[in-house]
Amino acid sequence: MMKKLHDGLTFASLIFAGLTFTRKPARKEESRFNGQLLDQKRDEVFVAMRQIGLIR
Repeated sequence: MMKKLHDGLTFASLIFAGLTFTRKPARKEESRFNGQLLDQKRDEVFVAMRQIGLIR
């Protein structure tokens, strides 16, 4: 059973209200595929994995 808080609100309703208030608005512009950035990040991950010994 939910415990009633101040002014008859439940804790769950306060959490839900907080989560809906802090949500970011939807992006209005389309995201574009950036192949160069993808290649750069892939290379960085490959180097990092190699340095810690996950791959040879």
